[in-house]
Amino acid sequence: MDSSGIRSISEAPGEELSAFRAQQPSWGDLPRLLGFTPDDLECNRAGRLSRRQLEQLRKEAERQIVAGMALSVPTLLALILLFGTSSPRALVWALALVAIPFLAAFVPAWRMMRDFYGGRVARAGGLVRPERRPAPWKALVGGPPYDYLLVVDGGLARFHIGEPVYRVLAPGRYAIYYLPHSGKVVSMAPAGHSSQTSSRSPM
Repeated sequence: MDSSGIRSISEAPGEELSAFRAQQPSWGDLPRLLGFTPDDLECNRAGRLSRRQLEQLRKEAERQIVAGMALSVPTLLALILLFGTSSPRALVWALALVAIPFLAAFVPAWRMMRDFYGGRVARAGGLVRPERRPAPWKALVGGPPYDYLLVVDGGLARFHIGEPVYRVLAPGRYAIYYLPHSGKVVSMAPAGHSSQTSSRSPM
């Protein structure tokens, strides 16, 4: 396990998976869905982020921090108005409650900034299968109640992805390029995919 918290899993994929894959080959959709270009992929193969990816990562980390502040500050003000500041115990509880959304946003942002300043890209390769796992707590914040994952070699490593990638990616052998601290997948390609092929991939 590295600092991104990658762990093994062995659950079977969702029942609908095969229906999503029967329509068309999936490689052409990956650059668009994961947001990388052929130049990005070449930089990632060399073990580094491209300049464009670095800028995107910095903006994403900033958005995470702003989101945490946007949740924390109004929550703190509301709790102060509700309970006042006369009771130290109430104020401590208010600060503790405010810390939860702030830390939920700050910790991922901190990992992203470590990746930003490091500029390194790690690689995982092997037989990759998309999987969907129940995550009921996500429904509490308005999201779909699932985690979508890429599972490598039957559970040797796992990576979080978005639902669109899960829906189109066919199981097969891939090279996955990811950030070592946040675990974010920045690009991927089928095993044996050449530079010449990637330069012609549809965006």
